[in-house]
Amino acid sequence: MEEKTNILSFLQKIKFRDSLSTKIILMISVIIIIGMGGLGYLINNTVSKEITSLAQSRNNGIASKLQAEIEGFLNQGKEVINLAAEQGSSKNLADNNLNLLLRSIANNYEQFNMVYLGTTTGDMYTYPEANLPADFDPTTRPWYKRAISANKAIWTDPYIDVDSGNMVISVAKKVTDNNGSLVGVMAGDISLANISNLVSSTKVGETGYTFVVDHSGDLIAHPNKKLVEERYDISQELDLTRALNGESGYLEYDYHGEERLASFVPIPEIEGAIFAQIPLKEAYRATDDVLKRLIVLSISVLIILIIVIIFYITKNVVKPILNYGEKMKMVAAGNLDVNLNIKRKDELGHLGLVFNEMIKDLNTLVHNIKTTSNQVTDTSRHLDQSSHEVGNTSEQVSISIQDVATGADQQAKYVEDVSLNIQKLSQGINDLAQTNEEVEAMSHDMNLVTGEGAEKLAHLSSQMEQIVAAVRKVAADINKLDSISQEIGSIIDIIDNIADQTNLLALNAAIEAARAGEAGRGFSVVADEIRDLAEESSTSAEKIKKLIDEVINTTNSVGQEMKTSEKEIISGEELLDSANKTFIKIENTLKEINQGIDKSTDIVNNANKFSRDISAKAQNIAGISEETSASAEEVAAASQEQTASVEEISSIADELADRAAHLEDLIEKFDV
Repeated sequence: MEEKTNILSFLQKIKFRDSLSTKIILMISVIIIIGMGGLGYLINNTVSKEITSLAQSRNNGIASKLQAEIEGFLNQGKEVINLAAEQGSSKNLADNNLNLLLRSIANNYEQFNMVYLGTTTGDMYTYPEANLPADFDPTTRPWYKRAISANKAIWTDPYIDVDSGNMVISVAKKVTDNNGSLVGVMAGDISLANISNLVSSTKVGETGYTFVVDHSGDLIAHPNKKLVEERYDISQELDLTRALNGESGYLEYDYHGEERLASFVPIPEIEGAIFAQIPLKEAYRATDDVLKRLIVLSISVLIILIIVIIFYITKNVVKPILNYGEKMKMVAAGNLDVNLNIKRKDELGHLGLVFNEMIKDLNTLVHNIKTTSNQVTDTSRHLDQSSHEVGNTSEQVSISIQDVATGADQQAKYVEDVSLNIQKLSQGINDLAQTNEEVEAMSHDMNLVTGEGAEKLAHLSSQMEQIVAAVRKVAADINKLDSISQEIGSIIDIIDNIADQTNLLALNAAIEAARAGEAGRGFSVVADEIRDLAEESSTSAEKIKKLIDEVINTTNSVGQEMKTSEKEIISGEELLDSANKTFIKIENTLKEINQGIDKSTDIVNNANKFSRDISAKAQNIAGISEETSASAEEVAAASQEQTASVEEISSIADELADRAAHLEDLIEKFDV
């Protein structure tokens, strides 16, 4: 009755802070907070990376667009100079067409401040006309020296123009006559102010801007024109290594205490680079806005989830548990006629079913205890009578046990000898099994090596077949080339004949022109040109014919060598096939050896198993014999003690009857 009162008191003292619902809500709230925090962290990282990537891509797009504009601006100037160099021959100089050419370029292409030609004789032709020193010699200028040593148009480093005093960059290309002799260098000056105008018109965000550097890191275009005029070295403030190595990318750097993001793309034409830079705060401003919104959203969702969870747990968890508690209080008071109406199929429903089963089992237990207590009372009476009979029987058992102990000692000695012999046999079988395992391992390794060799031979054989096919195709192509070369030789003969006939016609025309006198002088010049052309065609045809003959001879030689190579490759293919068959035979033989080793190993393992079983059983028999002998002695001593114990059993039977009566009194307190 006292225990029942303690249980009821404990249930009544449960406080809110110790209740199950409070603990569940706190636990779920902590999990949700941690989950939301982790999710927010992941989302923030992802969004930050995307915004960062977007800012970098936007900057890079601006730099790439400006690169396209500047390269288009420069490439147009270079193409114009290339065309002008082709037209600026000595013949044009003689005909006074050079000034017209320079004027046309300067008027039609706005990027040029000045277009000019410096000759090998030191003459300088410019448009517009430049006020140059009397001793000015273009052949000493860097643009002239670099241009004559290159076979294409070149760009100079920025320099101060002698005539205008402005910072310019020049594109120049050498000019040669029809004989390939150097005439001079055609060049054009492009003011860096033109490139700076392009840079200034390109905006990066609200406060960012673009700038251009040359191969040495000096600014050649910048919104601050003073920095360009001073040839400011921007490499003092940021690392230009990647940009000047022709790479595209981005970097972050500190500019007078302010962190900035710069994207860069190369300008191969002038070996420089374009940079588009913006303050980091402005570039990544969207990241902070997203983070603030994410925090507000997370807190709102968290509060809503906690409210929903509290309502759900109170209705579906706490109320059913309180109901179970009331029923348990009734059981604690001794009422076993209690039953829960269960409709749920979750863990609480299962708990209710278990509770009902427990009540049923308690009812059954109480009935069984009542029945058992009655049976114990009857049994105690019979126990007193049986104790006397047991005393007499124990004396006879003691005598028999002495005889059993003597036989067990002799049996244990025989079993020990058998066990020693079995152990020696087992050791020999173990040695044989170990040897078989080593042989099996070596055979397995050999089988693997043989298999790999066969695979490599098969692969090599396949490659040899491909080589034979390739050689035959090459031989066919060489034969075709030989036929084509012969056809070209026939065509060259025809061209040679035509040249001879043309030369003859030119000679006749010259004769007729001479007869015509002054009226045929123009026709005579044309005839001379035709004869020169015919002779040149004849000479060229002869050279081509010699080259075709060399090609035919070389082709025939290569064809013979290909036939020899084809025979040698076929011979190698036959040797590979023979080696592959030998490997297959070795592999089959190893498989038969492995099968024999596996059978031998199975036999040894079985023998070893039987030996261990016999040894174990012999040891068990020896142990049993020893235990039997010891047990016999113990039984003999126990028999003597049993007599004394029987007397105690009689008094215990009386005490058992008293306890059964007390148990019946306790059972009567339950309502069943």
